[in-house]
Amino acid sequence: MTDTDRMVAWLRETMDSAERDAEAATPGPWAPEGALGADVVTSALLGRVADCSVGTDYRPQSIPDAAHIARHDPAAVLRRIAADRKQHDEHIPVPDHGRFSHSYGEKCPALCEGECRDNPKVCLTCRDSSGDPIEAPCRSLEFLVEAWGWTEEEQR
Repeated sequence: MTDTDRMVAWLRETMDSAERDAEAATPGPWAPEGALGADVVTSALLGRVADCSVGTDYRPQSIPDAAHIARHDPAAVLRRIAADRKQHDEHIPVPDHGRFSHSYGEKCPALCEGECRDNPKVCLTCRDSSGDPIEAPCRSLEFLVEAWGWTEEEQR
């Protein structure tokens, strides 16, 4: 398995895990509210989701914490995952069919005349200024995995 294959597999597993977590969470929409300020996160459907306060003590950070948690309710997370999957699908590594790579993905086109190269793979979508495919992973895929937490340690 190449480094790019490991990165793509890690991204898919990470998005799948986040999706399962969001689907299992209390349905939203979530909103911050509370007696000491907006330091409790509630669900319109099931009530309290998270309490960012510490007992009866006022903690200034609890209000921004609650706002942050509420902004990332399950529906918002699922929308972002769906959008990231679309981005991922546009930049998946495919065998190099030259300028036909975007049309054929994993299949070798008849016009390719046996010049398909499986190593290194290229981005399904990205092209250089002459129209040739860019070696995978392209920058778009690298930025996406970085946003999901891919680190040097994950590469090993």
